[in-house]
Amino acid sequence: NARRAHAPREARQSVAMTLEATDPKAASRPSTATLEGIKEALTHTLVQKFSAKFADTSAQVRSIIADEVAGFMSLTGSVKDSDIESLEGRIRDRVLGAKSAARRYKGPVNDEWAEISAFVAEEGLRLESEKKAKIAAQKKAYQAELDAQVAAKAAKKEEAKRAVLAEKAEQEAQLEKWRGGGGAQ
Repeated sequence: NARRAHAPREARQSVAMTLEATDPKAASRPSTATLEGIKEALTHTLVQKFSAKFADTSAQVRSIIADEVAGFMSLTGSVKDSDIESLEGRIRDRVLGAKSAARRYKGPVNDEWAEISAFVAEEGLRLESEKKAKIAAQKKAYQAELDAQVAAKAAKKEEAKRAVLAEKAEQEAQLEKWRGGGGAQ
């Protein structure tokens, strides 16, 4: 299908999952911790908006919305009103069966805010990774400390056991000495 060639498979799958998430039973929202998460959240929002706007919840309409939103997100990901309106017009044309014009939104957005947003997302991932590594190192150190304490406790217990056995042997030797050597006169 020529229309599907505009949207990469991953984007269509992501939108398909997002469409499933528009089901009233699904209450989870995409995470916005990563750039992909932000894109998925925007995709989710757009799909919900257009699903509500076109009120027809048939599988065909949902498929059209998914296809167009996936194409839009893979080409631009822009949140400019003009681009969103173009997307809405294209979806409306396809839903109503009118001849749909070529995709009317512009190419990828390369603005400073998008770069800042991408940097913040990457920085968040880096910080999260560092935090996980730090926690893993702390867990490893705690585990080593606990293992050392357990080993020390076991050694102390073994030493106490040897001391009790040595004392018992000494008492038995003294008892034998006492019995055999003149303690019973």
